[in-house]
Amino acid sequence: MVLFFAFSSIGVAMETLLFYAAYHGAGMNGPLGANVAKAQSILLASAFRFLVYRTWVFQHRASAQHALQEPRRSA
Repeated sequence: MVLFFAFSSIGVAMETLLFYAAYHGAGMNGPLGANVAKAQSILLASAFRFLVYRTWVFQHRASAQHALQEPRRSA
């Protein structure tokens, strides 16, 4: 649970910083530009969260389910 909240916080910070960089740094400060910058920051942060959750946060649960679903072989 600690990993989930830690990586969620990193994702929120990443989304905020990406939006700030696009809005102020890239000059996307009009209504359309702000919406495009927000959509891009959401997509990038969501991809980061997906990869991190799959790799570290929910890793043990997936391997335990895989072990339960394997058919047992008798000799």
